[in-house]
Amino acid sequence: MPPKLGTDFYTIPKKHSAMDNKELKGRQDRERVSGSEDYELQYLAEQTNSTPEEVQKAIAEVGTRREDVVNYLSKHKDQ
Repeated sequence: MPPKLGTDFYTIPKKHSAMDNKELKGRQDRERVSGSEDYELQYLAEQTNSTPEEVQKAIAEVGTRREDVVNYLSKHKDQ
């Protein structure tokens, strides 16, 4: 008899799920900035000579694409 929907056969094992696994990094992960992860805000703040609050403001203004956030921060740093 085939397994029924909802059994372990149809579920993705946790070790293969990329949603919360910070060890699984790909292109998509590098292109985006998570405004809810303190370590990402801190890292980008250090890279752009900004504060985590400025990074959060940039994300609110231009979205989560890393390149857009960095460009926003570099243009608005002197203001």
